[in-house]
Amino acid sequence: MLSPHELSTLLLIQHSPSQVEPQCSDVASLEHEHLVRIEATTNGRAMPRLTAQGSELLQQLHRFCTRQFADYH
Repeated sequence: MLSPHELSTLLLIQHSPSQVEPQCSDVASLEHEHLVRIEATTNGRAMPRLTAQGSELLQQLHRFCTRQFADYH
């Protein structure tokens, strides 16, 4: 189960990976769970990226939230 911080980090990596420090503990946890990987950019900077599993998790979360919102309206 992801913590709120880890989920927020996952969303931030999806939308703005350059804003996330690859060395932070949340990224390490997400990497351990195979939801993100660290890639080297052309300028040599480490950059977190979503894995296929990370993308799938966020897609499922989006579908769930969309369904829940639709049920209330």
